[in-house]
Amino acid sequence: MNTSVADSAFKGWWRARISLDQPKSGGVPNQENWYLQLFFFILVFFIFQPFLSFVLLSVIGLKTCVKCPRVIYLIAFFGACFLGLVNTTKLPESDQILYFEWYLSAQEQSLPVFLGIYSREPLYYIYLHTIANIPYSSKELFIFVSTIISYSAFMVAVVRTSNRVGLNGRATISIVIALLFFAQPFSLSAHIMRQFVAASLVILFFSERLCSGKNRWWILIAAIFLHYSAFIFVPLAMIKSNKNISSFLNLSLYLCALPIVYFVARSVAYLFSDVPVLGFIFDRVTAEEGADMDRLSYAATIFVIFTVALSFLNLRLSNPLVNAPDSSERWGANAAIIILGVIVLGADFGEGTAEIATRFLYYLYFFVGLSLPNFVALRPKAILPILPICVFSFLYFFFNLQFGIWKYAPLTKLLFAPSWELFAYSV
Repeated sequence: MNTSVADSAFKGWWRARISLDQPKSGGVPNQENWYLQLFFFILVFFIFQPFLSFVLLSVIGLKTCVKCPRVIYLIAFFGACFLGLVNTTKLPESDQILYFEWYLSAQEQSLPVFLGIYSREPLYYIYLHTIANIPYSSKELFIFVSTIISYSAFMVAVVRTSNRVGLNGRATISIVIALLFFAQPFSLSAHIMRQFVAASLVILFFSERLCSGKNRWWILIAAIFLHYSAFIFVPLAMIKSNKNISSFLNLSLYLCALPIVYFVARSVAYLFSDVPVLGFIFDRVTAEEGADMDRLSYAATIFVIFTVALSFLNLRLSNPLVNAPDSSERWGANAAIIILGVIVLGADFGEGTAEIATRFLYYLYFFVGLSLPNFVALRPKAILPILPICVFSFLYFFFNLQFGIWKYAPLTKLLFAPSWELFAYSV
């Protein structure tokens, strides 16, 4: 029965694939039918072989993205689904255990009572309570759905940015795969889950700003009520370029203002101590000692410097495009990345601010999804190293799963087990 379903799906999809080369009235290919057939074929295949179905979809995407660019969104979605399955096999440790405790508490409490206990960052706890009380819910489903939501928002931002700056489909697919299998953010995706989904919305906010020229403040507000650390992006979103002075001088003025803003914030923090949201944020900024965290590793520091340098190059290369319709948005996005990188490096060298450095480093991982497509679009030859980077990211991802600090299912299961086995796997 299962084989016949898969065969029917494959034959239907293949007929639709052929129809792409047979224009309908007006010479327009039957793309909608093809997307639908492809989606259901990959969905059935994904149930039986999630990893192999993703590989097949990526190959199909590389071959058809010129005629059917929206196939990239399918790659992003099924990639997010595969990562969700990988996360369900993870041995619960550290913060993930705390999230499971909240999940069980949400099943035992009504929403008003639950929010009375967990009143901070209410949007996340409303989501948590909702998913904990749907029929047939489980901790595995909670992890699976949370991963899909976060990565889907992240990948939509990456794809839209890539399309906006004019990347071709194959370059976009390579960047999507490289960021899907970016080991550093994924390794924490089941730990700092609130910040993970908040970071995905922050990058979506800046992407929408670049694509539409408008500030979709509701996206950023949602990110803040998922994790208060996202509040820093309110002032960063207000950064504007001044065409009357050079780009370098403009950025330098913002950077010089950073220590002034920090000391002013510390001085007036007591005025906001009783204000919801702001009181908590200012308390964390002015705390003498944050959480007990180590300083950034050498690899993390190099990554921050690389990201800042990449955005500097983007600013320099985009100077001839100063009159382009989206020049202000491009400048603002790259300037925000540079300022955030400087904050991370400054906090890492400060006393008692290691937690700030670690928190905001995590956001920088996501901002590569803005800076990298922008750089490749400005330097077409930069596409050449993208494929090796994609392959390296892919291989290191699975290496890190097997030999990193967290425990997941064995490699053979991750690559070849059906979805239901991964979903029910216990380390």
